[in-house]
Amino acid sequence: MFQGTYNAQWDLLMAASAAVVLPCVVVFLVGQRYFLEGITLTGLKG
Repeated sequence: MFQGTYNAQWDLLMAASAAVVLPCVVVFLVGQRYFLEGITLTGLKG
C-alpha cells in the first residue's frame, strides 16, 4: 500500500513496521522473566 510503481513512501513504511513490531517487543519485555524461567526449568532433570 505504501509502495507505488515508481516510488515508495519510506517514512510511512517504517512507521507501519514499527507499529507492527512494537507490541511484540513490549510483550516480550514484560514477560521476559517468566519466559526465560520456563526455558531454564525445562532443561532440569528431576
